[in-house]
Order: sequence, then C-alpha cells, then structure tokens
Amino acid sequence: MRGRATSVKCEVRFGNQAILSRLQYWHGKSRSLSCVLLLLVAKAVPAQPSNPSREYIRLGGRVVAIENPPPPGVATPTFDQTAGTYHSSMTVNISTVTAGAIIRYTLDGTTPSETNGTVGNAATVSSTETLQAIAYKTGMADSGIASATYTITEAVSQPSTPSGPGAVATGASATYSTGGSTSSFGNPVQYQFDWGDGSNSGWLPTGTVSASHSWSSGTSFAVTAQARSATNPSVLSAVSSALNVAVGEFVSQPTIPAGPSTVVGGTLGTYSTGGSTDNLGNAVQYLFTWGDGSSSGWLPVGTTSASYNWPSKGTFAVTAQARSAFNPSVLSTVSSALSVTTTEAVSQPSTPSGPATVTAGAPATYSTGGSTDNFGFPIQYLFNWGDGSNSGWLTTGTVSASHSWSSGTSFAVTAQARSATNPTILSILSSSLNVTIAEAVSPPSIPSGPTPVAVGGTATYSTGGSVDNLGNPVQYIFYWGNGSNSGWLPVGTASFTFPSGGNYSVTAQARSATNPSAVSAVSSRLIVVVPYAFISISNQSFQDTDPFLVTVSTNLVNAPFQFCANQNGAFWGCLNYTTDSGGNWSQSGYFNPSTDGSWQEWVVFNPASGMVQSNTISFTVSAPPPYANLNMGTSFQSTDSYYMWMYSNQLNQPFSLCAYKNGSFWGCMDGFTMPSSGYWYLTGPFDSGAIGSWEEYVQFANGVLSNAVFFTVSP
Repeated sequence: MRGRATSVKCEVRFGNQAILSRLQYWHGKSRSLSCVLLLLVAKAVPAQPSNPSREYIRLGGRVVAIENPPPPGVATPTFDQTAGTYHSSMTVNISTVTAGAIIRYTLDGTTPSETNGTVGNAATVSSTETLQAIAYKTGMADSGIASATYTITEAVSQPSTPSGPGAVATGASATYSTGGSTSSFGNPVQYQFDWGDGSNSGWLPTGTVSASHSWSSGTSFAVTAQARSATNPSVLSAVSSALNVAVGEFVSQPTIPAGPSTVVGGTLGTYSTGGSTDNLGNAVQYLFTWGDGSSSGWLPVGTTSASYNWPSKGTFAVTAQARSAFNPSVLSTVSSALSVTTTEAVSQPSTPSGPATVTAGAPATYSTGGSTDNFGFPIQYLFNWGDGSNSGWLTTGTVSASHSWSSGTSFAVTAQARSATNPTILSILSSSLNVTIAEAVSPPSIPSGPTPVAVGGTATYSTGGSVDNLGNPVQYIFYWGNGSNSGWLPVGTASFTFPSGGNYSVTAQARSATNPSAVSAVSSRLIVVVPYAFISISNQSFQDTDPFLVTVSTNLVNAPFQFCANQNGAFWGCLNYTTDSGGNWSQSGYFNPSTDGSWQEWVVFNPASGMVQSNTISFTVSAPPPYANLNMGTSFQSTDSYYMWMYSNQLNQPFSLCAYKNGSFWGCMDGFTMPSSGYWYLTGPFDSGAIGSWEEYVQFANGVLSNAVFFTVSP
C-alpha cells in the first residue's frame, strides 16, 4: 500500500577533499525517485591500500574512493534467567530478535563465535558457570556477546516441628522425632535436636530422626530441630518451629475403657477407666472421648465411669485421659481405644390403607407409614401385593403406591420399611389388608383404519380383543380425538367424518354388557393425520441486508412441498423443499436490492390424500439509506500483511481511500470502485515506511463517507 525508501552513501575523494553523495531508490507501486552519480571511468585504477569497506575508481585524472556501508548487525542474544544464585540445575533459554540467526553458546569460559561453542537455544547449567552466547547470520555482522554467571549452591529445607510428649516429669526421659528435610542436590541429611536448656542431641547418624532427653530442672523448654547436608556439613537448614515441653508434674496414662463393645442405637452405654497416678501425689480426674467429636467432660475426683448415647450408626474409638486435679494443665497421655459399634433398627409400618375391593385391571392406590429409624435416618417403604409382585422400594418421603390385579379373587397386601441410609436394616412386615377383585374388562386393541384422511373424509375403524373376567359379553366405544365419540357399540367397528385438518388421537374402550360400570382401560391411540400447513415470517417489513426467518409447520412429516411467491403482483416462481421429522421447515438469510418490492408467499403440499395449501404471508422489502462500513485490524508490525474490507450499498460507485498518519493528512488513493456484490477488500504488506499511528476512511464520489478505522504499525 505504501513504499519504503532505501539509501546508499557514496564518498568521492579528490586529493584531500571528499564529496559525499547519496544514492536513493524508492520501492512502491507507482512512484520512484533517484539520485544518480554519473561516473566516467577513463582507465583502470592503480593498486590502493586494502580496505573491505572502500572501493576505488579513476575519474578523469583522479582516484575516487567509494565507501561501502557496513552490513547490519544481528541483535545480541538474551537469556530468560537472570544471573544470580540458584539451588539446583536449570535450563536457560537463549533467544535473539533477529529472525533466522544462529546462536552458539559456551559454558567453559571460552568466547563463543561462529566456529566455537554449542549451537542451540537452550543451555543446562548444573554448577557455578558463566554462560556466554553470540548470534550470527550470513550477510549480517555478528551480534555482541551476551554473558551471565549462575551460582549453583546446595540448600537443605527446614525440618518439621519436633513431635513427642508436651509434658514430662523431672528426670524422666522422653523421645522426640522430626523429619521432612531434603537437600537440593539430593544428598543425605542429618538432624540435630536443641533441647532448649543449652544442650543438644549432636548431629544424629544419617537416617536417624529421633532422640531422647531428660530435664533435671525447670518448667518449660522450647525443643527445636535443624538439618544439614551429610555430604556438605556446612550447609544448614533453617531451625524448625518449636515444641514447648512442660517439665515437672506428671500424670500416668489411664487404662483402656471397659464397657460394652456393641450398643443398640438410642440406648446408653456405660464405661469405666482408672489406674492413673500423679507423681507428686495430687488427686486425678478422668475424661472420656466418645469417638464422634464429643466427650464426657472432666469428671469429679473419684469418679471413674460415664455413660453415652451415640446418635448415629457406626464404629467409635472410646478413649480416656487423666489430669492433675491440683494443676489441670498437667495431662496424661490418651489411653488405648475401645472400639464400640452401634446398631440401627427400623420399627414396623402401619397396615396398608386403600380400597378393599378393586376392579381387575384397574389400578388402586395404597398407603402406609409410622416407621421410624432409631438413629433418625430417613425411611423407605415397599408394598407386597400378595400376587408375587411388589412395588419396589419407594423414594424417601413416598408412602403410597398403586397396583392392578389382572386375575384372581383375593390378595393380602402388606408393607415393609427400611433405612434409606443403610438399606440392609429392615423392619418386620406390617399387618395385611385383604383386597377382593371385582369384575373387570381388559383393554381393547389399538384401533385400525386409514390414515391420512382428507378434510371432510369419512373412514371406518375397528378394534377388539377385550375380555370380561367373569365371562360376560363386552361393548366397545371409539373416541375420535376431538371430544366426540361413537357411543357404546355391540361390535368393535365404527365410522367418522373428520371436519378439519389436524392430528386426531383415535382410541377405544370396552365395558361389560351385563354390568356397564365394569369399564376397561382406554386402548393405545391411533394417530389419524388430516393434513394442514401454516407459513409465517419474522416481520412484515424489511430493508436490504435485514435478516429474515421463514417457517413452515405442518403435520406432514418428512413431506416434500413447493415454496411459491409473487413479487410486486407478478408470479415469482416455486422452489422445492421437504419438512423434517417434526413436520417443520425454516429458512433464514438476508435481503438485497434485487428483492425490493411487495411480496406474497405460500406453500403447497400434495400428499396421497390430495393437495394441501397453507395460508399466504405478505411483506415488503425496501432499500436502506446509504452506508459504507470499513473494517481493519488495530495493531500490526512493519513486516505484517494487512487485510482491509468494506460493506456498502453504494454499488458500482467510485471512491477514494484516504488516511491520516501520526495526526497529519497523508493523502488519498483513487481508482477504486464498489463491486456489485456490495463487498470490497484490499490486502498487502507493510514495511518500515509505514511505522506510525494511522486513521483511514473511504469517500465515495457521490459524497457518502464510511466510518474511520484506527490502527498502529510498529517496528
């Protein structure tokens, strides 16, 4: 779209005088500017001092020197890791912004060059080393040398807080442990404990993480741990957090609690402990923890038993602990645990309630309830129908279910409950409800007959197969799907005239001719199609380029049809389409100037039953006001290609592409014309002459202006 100017400096010498000239040439589509230095070479130039950046010619009787500009240089490489101290080996990525340049690097102290060093873009630094890198490319001067020194030193991580008793008696030995330290070099580590009384454990052998100590006096000591590299002992970790150890009064561990290991949920279990003593002879108190986050609280002096009722099913670890009644902060260690399992139970449900006499084949609903879970868990119910079948376990909160008996005379209906949380916990069966089966008629077959049927057409349908469980004769009735029926018939055949288009659900039903109240269930339905079609459009008025949506709905599925139209009162034509499996069809798109005018559209089907035509829709399409919408990206580099495009209804109109660069008017480019498609585009590369901030717009010869686009071109 725009060119790039290039210049070469020439130096011509006459004796001690130098004349400078610049050769310039312009790369572009239609412009060129040159400054030519005319040199007349009379004869060969005598030998001159060697200088690769200078050439000599003879001009008349004088020797002329022409300076050659040095080639451009490759950018100096950069590293993605800054120089400094690190505790493990690492990979340093090397890059240069000069495309196509080759990188060589060294780690052995030698200077990299085109012939020395390793070619690559990543170097692994595993010890204290100086990384140097250079980049080069044919036809360009080598880059400067990048250098960074990386110091790799070992580090040992902080050990964990010492673990062990937080209270010990004076003179009693206690053992403490730590761990978790690692060397960044993978070396083994050693640990040392500081006992907080001026002494320490000394450095323990590799692999040893525990040490013991006793305090002869004092009240409280901060025990810490530290680690070091066993390979490099001068490499120390930070000191761990401290464990505060109280030294002095001591209470011994109580016995494991005694009591029942199995408890029925909802009842109390009583447990006892004892055996704790205070080294100073003070009285002790006991506390039980029940394994579910609760406890007995500290019991009075002399009390060694407590009771508890667990509110949930499970297995719980019951433990005991003692303390000094004189100094409550002096605690014993926790006793060993007694495992206690609680059991769940569900109570018997109530006798099912519901009709005691039912018609064979007719569903009847029954209810129960009253069961509870001793842990308060939700309940589920199940009904046994007395014919070898059941309701299955109902969802939580559901207490009713329905059932129908197809044969037989009397059945015992019972209910059972279970825990919804623990389904294996069942109640006993409820008392039974005796259900007697009354006369029943089985449902008839699905009606058979023609479909589709034309509007106003009469068709005959048949059904049958119903049986009375008492052997009485049956009658039939047809329901035509529009609120009307055939009335009760002695045979399973009837005719009907369909008054309008639609889908009719034709069903049948049977009853006992002896006891008309004994009615069967309704049969499955036969869908009789009486064809219809309806067309609609998303609006009644459009402008060019407005979106439209035309839809067709019908009860003719996967059916071919013709889409027909008039434009401005004249027949436009018909197109062929097919509805989908739901009897629907739609089409969306945009209008254009060729569609301006008044329209009427309709659809026509031709099923086997005859022609079906939809309603007619009417709408208008008009031309919108003039517009031109220019588009382009917002950020480019000088070596990028651009793509500019425009939508407009100024068809076949000439226009100019104008621009501002860095806030100053740059100019206009003429010779463009908007295609009849309403879409125009322009592509091309940028170059260094295009660097800056741009504003561009389009101006048509008839005065219509586009919007402005703004973008930048960077180096």
